[in-house]
Amino acid sequence: VDTNIYVKGNITVNATKFTGKGIMVATGSIYLNGYMMSNATGSSVCMFANKSGGQIVINGTGITIHGILYAPFGSIIINGYDITINGRIIAKDITINGTKIKIISGANDLACLPGGTIVLVE
Repeated sequence: VDTNIYVKGNITVNATKFTGKGIMVATGSIYLNGYMMSNATGSSVCMFANKSGGQIVINGTGITIHGILYAPFGSIIINGYDITINGRIIAKDITINGTKIKIISGANDLACLPGGTIVLVE
């Protein structure tokens, strides 16, 4: 992914490699399924499920994501082993099932967002 993506419906990624930066927006849910899946170090991605009840679901082993998982009206579900999120998780509900799950925030977490001022609007 090297550009922003907007999908009316669901986004499903079944892969072993996910590279790029930008924003992925789904009016439904976002599903990431894989083994040893990661986006490139130094790049970040923002995943946004913007519908009430929309989910971001991560299933797998050895997954590393640099960026933001954002489902303000729904849930984020992480299932697996050895999953690292270098960034932020923001949701109405969060469920984590697994072993060796790490969530690490840092100064570059918002790099996937367009430049300018960021304001939270309710």
